Amino acid sequence: MSKFLGQHFLTNQSALQKIVDSIPLEAGDLVIEIGPGKGALTYPLFEAVKKSGAKLIALEKDRRLALKLYQDLAKTKENFDIEEADALLKLEELSHKQPSYHIVGNIPYYITGRLLRIISELENKPKTVILTIQEEVAKKLSSQKGDNNLLSAITSGWAEAKILMRLSPDDFDPPPQVSSAIIQLTTKKDHPNKEQLLQYYAFLKSAFKQPKKTLLNNLSDSYKDIEKSKLLEFLQSQGLHEKTRARELSGEELTQLFLAFHSRFLSSPASS
Repeated sequence: MSKFLGQHFLTNQSALQKIVDSIPLEAGDLVIEIGPGKGALTYPLFEAVKKSGAKLIALEKDRRLALKLYQDLAKTKENFDIEEADALLKLEELSHKQPSYHIVGNIPYYITGRLLRIISELENKPKTVILTIQEEVAKKLSSQKGDNNLLSAITSGWAEAKILMRLSPDDFDPPPQVSSAIIQLTTKKDHPNKEQLLQYYAFLKSAFKQPKKTLLNNLSDSYKDIEKSKLLEFLQSQGLHEKTRARELSGEELTQLFLAFHSRFLSSPASS
């Protein structure tokens, strides 16, 4: 058990099967499993990819666990491979290996934010991402209008978030001190390219910079080259008012607001 990696191994068989069944596998797909640990998810994943004509690559940072899985599944290497690697450093490379792929994993919770940021910036994004994470984070990712936050707003720029299942501490070994959930992120067909995405993140970080402040004031603080009166005029043209706060808007509304903002202020000759 790799306690030093902060991992709690999922043992609930129904939850494990739920993850496998939720991957829309097709022949030729690649499944990247992050942190396979003792292989509780790896084995059913392998059976699923074998049936569908897909391939599974498991990324395990713990050498002992990686070696054990490799020895157990070495004879089936045509559909399976395991690498002793840090997924945070390996995903960019793997994302270029196959056009259609999926990411799954029961991950150490402390890497959740960084992992999602890395995935969001991949030029070739996965079709689906299914992760076991803290329930509190899963709720934030799937937040709706009125209770929006920076994490859900950033994620909604490229994916639809859905909680598949909630889990108790007893579903893990060892039990974590928090409740957990399985989250599914499905990449949108139309999402900003990498260059636009970075501008979108900058816009969102500005919008949520101080959550209690209005959208107008936050944007004005960050985009100092744009007159505040022009920003107010812009917001009003989008059906908003000077007291509107970013959290009051849905992810889709924020995306549309950014696209209009980009067209109005960021892509003009004066701002280029």
